[in-house]
Amino acid sequence: RIVIKVPVTKEGATAATLLGNAGVRICLTACYDHKQALIAGSMGVEYIAPYLGRMTDNGKDGLEECKKMDGIVKGLGSDTRILVASIRDADTLAELAVED
Repeated sequence: RIVIKVPVTKEGATAATLLGNAGVRICLTACYDHKQALIAGSMGVEYIAPYLGRMTDNGKDGLEECKKMDGIVKGLGSDTRILVASIRDADTLAELAVED
């Protein structure tokens, strides 16, 4: 029942690979760009955790980035799940909830 959070960095991907090979469940975290979903999906980690609010704070459309991540993971045929963090309001939560 334990999932280990590892940052989506070069070093984190290396560590996640080693941990995953040992049977450890992984969540790639601190995700700020939809392209990072390519890493998570291709590695087959259990979760990727984008920080929606922080992306928005930095001038990105955090909601759109999360939607793109979902499309990438689905397009890869990956079982990776998207665990959206840093949700700051009910409207954003509702918009995420109606996604496929």
